[in-house]
Amino acid sequence: MTRLLLDTLPAALTRLGVNAVIADSVEPAGALVARHLRLPFVTAVTGLPLLREPMVPPPFLGWPYRPGVIGLNRNRVGMR
Repeated sequence: MTRLLLDTLPAALTRLGVNAVIADSVEPAGALVARHLRLPFVTAVTGLPLLREPMVPPPFLGWPYRPGVIGLNRNRVGMR
């Protein structure tokens, strides 16, 4: 699915004159294509356990937000 979107979405968004993107966090192609086309975008998170941003702790572990290297490393290990 990602490959299909990466191949077809840029032309479709350009053809339609889209000027911003709402991307689902489960499918990386939305944000990637928006960045490629230099379009503003937001990421919608419809399933919190699926969010894999390095600064956000895994919600299924109940950890509080912790900025800095310690928090980043803890989050990375927790997602594994």
